[in-house]
Amino acid sequence: MLVGKVKSWIKSNQFLLLVSWFMLGDTARYGLRRPPVGPLELKSLLGKTPVLDVGTLAKIKSGEIKVQPAIRRMTGHRVEFVDGRSEDFDAIVLATGYENNVPSWLKVRIDQELI
Repeated sequence: MLVGKVKSWIKSNQFLLLVSWFMLGDTARYGLRRPPVGPLELKSLLGKTPVLDVGTLAKIKSGEIKVQPAIRRMTGHRVEFVDGRSEDFDAIVLATGYENNVPSWLKVRIDQELI
């Protein structure tokens, strides 16, 4: 029974990878590298999965939003990237490394038991 569940999990993970590839295309072309494993495996390993808003992806594809490399440091409006470049910005619209804090404030009670 366990072997069947594992096989089903693997197939589901591979299916999700395939579907996301067809829906989103090659996101690496736009500077968005995909994790080497599927979303179910990533959730199992790290407890989280990457999230990409399709509206944001459309703006990246059109060039309205430019993906930059990782930030080494920020000083005022000046941003220094890990590749050594520096630029001035008025605002940073998106940043990776977002930590979801929903579990810390969203608690659900079922039959007087906090879950």
